Amino acid sequence: MSVILSIALTAVVGLLWGSEFEWRLHRYMHQAHPRVAFLFVGHVNHHRLFAGKDSYRLHEDDQRRVRMIGAMIWNGIVLVAVVMLPFAAAALTASHFCWDSEAIAITATGLALSVVFYCATEYVHWCAHAPETKLPKGEWFRWLNKHHELHHRSPLHGNYNVVVPLADWWHDTLIRV
Repeated sequence: MSVILSIALTAVVGLLWGSEFEWRLHRYMHQAHPRVAFLFVGHVNHHRLFAGKDSYRLHEDDQRRVRMIGAMIWNGIVLVAVVMLPFAAAALTASHFCWDSEAIAITATGLALSVVFYCATEYVHWCAHAPETKLPKGEWFRWLNKHHELHHRSPLHGNYNVVVPLADWWHDTLIRV
């Protein structure tokens, strides 16, 4: 397979995988699993702070509390590594454990997508809750903001994706805006 085709295929798979990973992680944040209790507690506190329509946006003194998982740098690094790991494994397997140009392209694309997905999620989430920060202009960003606000109004029922709600759609947890 050509390097360009590998990159394109990785981008499509990466979009689907990123949406699925975010959906699963966020959904688990709403369940009290012993192995991820710290996620549950932090997320419950996040939902208490931003309970719905009247308290969806934060006050000036609470800005540090917007970030969920991204509050610490190491969490971002771990999440990016976990999301891009299947790409590196697939690339090495396809190239018979040899770092050829195709394996490097697949791994680099997976890494880039993972970083962009993580940063976009944190950015859109921050903009959705921050008092003076505004989402970029455009219908998509207005829709994402409403999508996330509906999640805060009904946190156990859906809208677990923040940026690319494909997994919400195929898991039938998409609350219509």
